[in-house]
Amino acid sequence: MKKYFPVLICVFITTHFFAQQHIINTNTLPANLSDAEISEHMKKVMPRDGWVQIIHENKNGVFNASNPDYFLFIQLNCVNNNPPGFFIEYTDNYRDGEFGGIDFMSADDPEKANFIVDGVDFKNPFRSSGKESFTKFVSALKKGKKLTLKTRNRSIDFKLAHGELLDIPVECSKAGDRIQENEPEELPESTAIGEEVEAAADAAADISK
Repeated sequence: MKKYFPVLICVFITTHFFAQQHIINTNTLPANLSDAEISEHMKKVMPRDGWVQIIHENKNGVFNASNPDYFLFIQLNCVNNNPPGFFIEYTDNYRDGEFGGIDFMSADDPEKANFIVDGVDFKNPFRSSGKESFTKFVSALKKGKKLTLKTRNRSIDFKLAHGELLDIPVECSKAGDRIQENEPEELPESTAIGEEVEAAADAAADISK
């Protein structure tokens, strides 16, 4: 048995590596495809258990589609000078579908928001001045099972599988970069997403149908 032990270890490591690669690959969405190229099969295999990598024009993004009414786009590992952030959009499943693609809130909004990971309340780590508290939040987010966002008299849950995708370098944007100039404060008729994520968000919303 001992002579087979190194072989078994090698097989285990190899299997684990390819399993991790499979997880990452099946949770990667090439959003630069045209609507015609987004097949029914892709809609069916859209991951609903946690984080998904989205690629648009060679730029990475990470979002979460596990809640039927809201998409959570999160930016943690920034490759530019903008700070980490997040924004949430309504999906086409919210109410009668007319809100689909419209921003619900972002890291720049003044409203109070509490991020709770597996029962631990991190308040709003995106508005906290402490780097240590933000680091603890990110670590919990990668290892946790459920994120609950409490804001605006509602509680929104997201599943947290595939936390390894949160390490992907992304180009972070501010809410002001997404909102069109002179756009009214009321809910717009179109999305309020910047060029770097607009097509990605539209593709995600289409796949959720």
